[in-house]
Amino acid sequence: MRQEISRKAIHLGMAVIPLASVFVARPLLLQGIGVLLVIALSIELGRHHLPGVNQRFQALFGPMLRDSESRKMTGATYLLLASFISFWLYELWIAQVVILFVVISDGLSALLGKWLGKHAFYGNKTWEGNAVFLLTAFFIVYLHPHCPLGVGLLGMTAAFLADVLILKYDDNLTIPLVSGVIMQLVTWVRV
Repeated sequence: MRQEISRKAIHLGMAVIPLASVFVARPLLLQGIGVLLVIALSIELGRHHLPGVNQRFQALFGPMLRDSESRKMTGATYLLLASFISFWLYELWIAQVVILFVVISDGLSALLGKWLGKHAFYGNKTWEGNAVFLLTAFFIVYLHPHCPLGVGLLGMTAAFLADVLILKYDDNLTIPLVSGVIMQLVTWVRV
């Protein structure tokens, strides 16, 4: 459980990106995320191709990594990639909401699902974790000052389905991309 708490602390810490978007102009925000993404991708390349880099990386972060992350990119790198794409492609409020879906709803659902989850749902998901995902996502939609409730609920549903059904790809990427595309398309149609 300590490993999962460490992972989710980093996950939840990424909420700084949508928070920063309130105060920082989009071009500057994209530059900042872009620099972090280049650094993360460089580390990913290094750890997969240079044994010394991998040894140091494993010494620092190994206990927090999932088994699958030893063969592919880490969830943190996927989250930076999703943040860059979201703030580049979507309206600002949509990017904020979809990144909050992944850092808060997905983060807390995984943590509380592992801790309190007693009833299996699908894959490694639990009913309790799913309830946390939907409840926190609803509050993100409801409390965001620029998110129309109907659009947000569609995005929340898309985020939940991406989390539960698209297991082949990292949910740090699929949740914001799937829900963001749905919300952006519905927003364009509504205008």
